Amino acid sequence: MHEDGAGFAQNTGTAQVRATYGSTLAIANVTVTQTIESVVILTYFGNTIAVGDSMLLYVDARDHNSFSVPGATFSLQSLDPSIATVSLEGWIKGKSAGEVSIVAMAAGKADTAGFIIVP
Repeated sequence: MHEDGAGFAQNTGTAQVRATYGSTLAIANVTVTQTIESVVILTYFGNTIAVGDSMLLYVDARDHNSFSVPGATFSLQSLDPSIATVSLEGWIKGKSAGEVSIVAMAAGKADTAGFIIVP
């Protein structure tokens, strides 16, 4: 807590906040939770996959301070499964040559990443 009375959450959970003014004491219980503000597909290994090969995608849900939100549940979708498929675990597999977009969603937020599948 700052001298001006502003408080900042540092973690999720519950806390008790006490404030005094003169001889008056006020106590409030506060619960802090994270809200998913964005979803990010991280492509550490580039965006090119050969037909028949697979690559693991890393997907992250982030709050408004860009901190990861643990326990987020994602849905993943290939916008053209004839070119590449994606599993629930995040494995993208090249099926035929072409370009494909993969969409990751959590809590109504989404990110799309493009991939090139080469012969």
